[in-house]
Amino acid sequence: MSTLIFSTRKIRCKGDDGKEFIIPRNEMKHVPDWVLKTPDYQLGVKGKHITVADTKQKRTRAENGDIK
Repeated sequence: MSTLIFSTRKIRCKGDDGKEFIIPRNEMKHVPDWVLKTPDYQLGVKGKHITVADTKQKRTRAENGDIK
């Protein structure tokens, strides 16, 4: 499974097993589920730099650039 997100910052997430995933800035991206458990991802959500596009409204806002 994966989760669709939008990030206002480039964030590098590193898993426990050494895997690395880069979330690009200002781009909609599907991220693997293991990324959601990383401290870097959780800090991005807490700091409001990452928006999970779990509704049509959030996805449309992200696609239109309405999320800052």
